[in-house]
Amino acid sequence: MTGHMLGELARDFRAAFRSMTQYPAACLVAVISLAGGIGCATATLTIRDAVFYNPPPLIENPEELSVAGIST
Repeated sequence: MTGHMLGELARDFRAAFRSMTQYPAACLVAVISLAGGIGCATATLTIRDAVFYNPPPLIENPEELSVAGIST
């Protein structure tokens, strides 16, 4: 069973390679599209993580904050 699946996998790789050599421009467009999509997703998730999950400390001593203009 495993040998049959490996044979099919090898046949699929050969067919994919033949297709890439027949249409190199389409292969290039597909590779560039995948690279751009993966890069954009990585950048978006990295920025989201930095902003929402690990925000920078804006105030070093929050105990020292006071509200101006309100008298108690």
